[in-house]
Amino acid sequence: MRKKTFWIFAICASLFCSPVFASREGVSVEDAFWAYDDGKISLEELEDLLFYIEGGDERGACAEWENLGGDPCQKTIFETLDELKFRGAASYAISLDSVGEIRHERSRFSLGLGDFSLEARLLRENAGAAQFEYWRILFQDKSSFSVLGNIAAADVRSAVPLESRTGSAFRLGLKNGEAGALLLTDATAGLHAGLGRKNDGQIFAMGIFSLEGFRDAFLRLRSPLVESQISYSEGWETPLLHFAGKSKNSNLFRLRFRAYFHRNSRWTGIFRVPQMVERSRALGNLSLESKFPGWNFRFAGRYSLPLDSGFSRIVSEFSVSKKEDFSTLGISSKITAEGDSLAFSFAIRSGIRFFDAESLFCEWRLSPKNSVFKSPYEIRSGVQVPIAENVLASALLILRGPQNKPLVLREETEMRILKNFYAKSLLELRAPEIQNLHLWRLGIEAKAKF
Repeated sequence: MRKKTFWIFAICASLFCSPVFASREGVSVEDAFWAYDDGKISLEELEDLLFYIEGGDERGACAEWENLGGDPCQKTIFETLDELKFRGAASYAISLDSVGEIRHERSRFSLGLGDFSLEARLLRENAGAAQFEYWRILFQDKSSFSVLGNIAAADVRSAVPLESRTGSAFRLGLKNGEAGALLLTDATAGLHAGLGRKNDGQIFAMGIFSLEGFRDAFLRLRSPLVESQISYSEGWETPLLHFAGKSKNSNLFRLRFRAYFHRNSRWTGIFRVPQMVERSRALGNLSLESKFPGWNFRFAGRYSLPLDSGFSRIVSEFSVSKKEDFSTLGISSKITAEGDSLAFSFAIRSGIRFFDAESLFCEWRLSPKNSVFKSPYEIRSGVQVPIAENVLASALLILRGPQNKPLVLREETEMRILKNFYAKSLLELRAPEIQNLHLWRLGIEAKAKF
């Protein structure tokens, strides 16, 4: 048993010492499940995160992650493809379960030459055969755009994601606007148009019809800081209202908000919404962050009102942290109100920095109950060690109580060995006792641009 434990730690150490890149480039399935396991997000919020991640919507997943209090994502290598005339990129992601079986396996390829580009995504689940999940052939210059394959929300300027539909779409740019059309393989067709300039304000609209008549439509108003969209599909009881906004870029103040409203009990048509939106007649979140020299304040609030039955849910989080030359100290609290129940938790975190990154840190979390001695708690201790420029290794040990709960050891790496290569791995080991450590979750991602 000791020999087995030694090899487990040896494997963990080898991954722990892998090169990592300090900034987050995307949100993985493991990121979402870890946040849920830690109580940072609810089951419904986990489902919404997976809605974007498993749908291949990296920008949507990063926006949802940030709205839930996660670290903001940096610009990915896939978002820099237009910087080169000849360009290409490839990515591979695999997620394994505790016995080493494949849960999800995704591959993505992008090629471009001049104004033309090709993109395809392959999905393989539970060791089955790989299937095309998404494919697009795109032409785009300064005044025109056309695409053949899977139609995305951005193709028609919708703020609400679309169901996976295959067809073709195009648009032509005008002096102060644009106009276009789309034809889908489900025997529907539509028109879409826009007026205004991006830096001032814009109006977008779309309508889709079949031989039987109306199918889907939206009207969207967008300004640099605030936008709203009203969407409707045949069979809905009411339109879907969507609002979102953010503050101007500032080093001292940052605000983001988003909200949905509707009264629909069933969903049909081309618009695709997360399950929390489907189940809530009103859903929204707001985050506010303020920074001063050495201090950081953050407030986040989320609410959901049930459609027909269930309880309203309101979550409020507040945190403040102080950063000195070689140390940090942070305090945070979270209040969750659901129906008549009220849950409260708070955490204290301290860290020591020998380098730019927080080298040693420890966090204590408590969720007070009627008896302090029976209140759930967590002790989290970790270490981060810089190995080279833009190279960082980290590991985290989690102890939970007061009941007998498994010990958790996590390792996360993000690496950028070369300028255009990015990779990430997430490993979790669990054990009721230190001698019985076993693999619980493993995820691996790699991306390259050429």
